[in-house]
Amino acid sequence: MHGVSNYTQHCKPQNTFLHDSFQNVAAACELPKTVCKNRRNNCHQSSKPVNLTNCDLTAGKYPNCRYKDSAQYKFFIIACDPPQKRDPPYHLIPVHLDKVV
Repeated sequence: MHGVSNYTQHCKPQNTFLHDSFQNVAAACELPKTVCKNRRNNCHQSSKPVNLTNCDLTAGKYPNCRYKDSAQYKFFIIACDPPQKRDPPYHLIPVHLDKVV
């Protein structure tokens, strides 16, 4: 989380790390669509659960952020959009982790 906090320049309240390859995560973008939390219709649920780490802010003020992490094995739902010019050559690219289930 130290790298994430340095990038955003604040203590991010929560972040989740999927322990899988980009290729496997992007494969979920090819599965049937589902509605995202923001009501857009560009989310997709993984076909199988993956190992992930969920980090929750417990204390601190940037740059001294402190987090509690928990390992989990769950399905994920991601939002996918068409690729931009510098993106890998996929039909759709994962752009946001919507939730874990």
